[in-house]
Amino acid sequence: DEMLVEFRHRSWLDDENRFSHMEMEMPIMGQSMTMEMSLTDWGTDVDIEAPAADEITEDLDMGSMTGGVTAG
Repeated sequence: DEMLVEFRHRSWLDDENRFSHMEMEMPIMGQSMTMEMSLTDWGTDVDIEAPAADEITEDLDMGSMTGGVTAG
């Protein structure tokens, strides 16, 4: 069975219509969690290194963190 959860979010775009900021509230482990995220420095070069194999998981049980709610 699929379980749906409602959460609120607000998103902002910058003056070039790029996603720049988001705030959201959602249930996690029976409590309310608030998350705020800002995206800056668009176009800046970055160096990205893949994590070591022992730092990767392919079967994260998100349902246990959200009280049984999982993404479809």
